[in-house]
Amino acid sequence: MHYQCVRGYLSAELIGQINSLLKRAHKYGFSSTLHTVENMADVADKTLFEKILAERHCLHGLLPTERVYDRLRPRGHSFELPSCTVELHKRSFIP
Repeated sequence: MHYQCVRGYLSAELIGQINSLLKRAHKYGFSSTLHTVENMADVADKTLFEKILAERHCLHGLLPTERVYDRLRPRGHSFELPSCTVELHKRSFIP
């Protein structure tokens, strides 16, 4: 299952409705680029994570401890992944 951080609380029906609205906005010239909820959420997640990595950011202290994984494939971060057992916990921004 794909992890959905920002859009975790949106139903598939609501995502479809928002994407439909964005498609119509593009069609009628309100936007020069065709946007989707998924793309906008992915960009927002990536931007926020990059900002949180800075030690001066107020959310930096909420990040998990850093781990060194010598034998695993490269990842986008060096943090220990938390164990999530409850679905609501998986959908929250900061477990």
